Amino acid sequence: MLEAIKRPYELLPEGKKIVLVCLDSEYYRADVMEYLRERGTSFGIVVDKDVAVKEAKSGIKEWRTFRDRDGIITERKIGEIVHTMNRNNNNAFSMKYLKTEDYDF
Repeated sequence: MLEAIKRPYELLPEGKKIVLVCLDSEYYRADVMEYLRERGTSFGIVVDKDVAVKEAKSGIKEWRTFRDRDGIITERKIGEIVHTMNRNNNNAFSMKYLKTEDYDF
């Protein structure tokens, strides 16, 4: 996975920067996150609903109203918690959770 992330950076023209990437769950790895951080790239990675993720979610104390990209209030709620991976050199990151009546992740 890390090699797949590195390739676009190698192809960037001089002076250009990748500002944001959105990735699927197979990229939820410490080496990928560290690489992106080192390059100053913001990222969002979907994660699988495993035991560690469920445990982290249980620590959310406040659920806020979620607004869509136009600022319109939705029925969804969003919660956030600071999390770290065992192999991530203790670099904490924010995990955000989205839930609706029909979908609770």
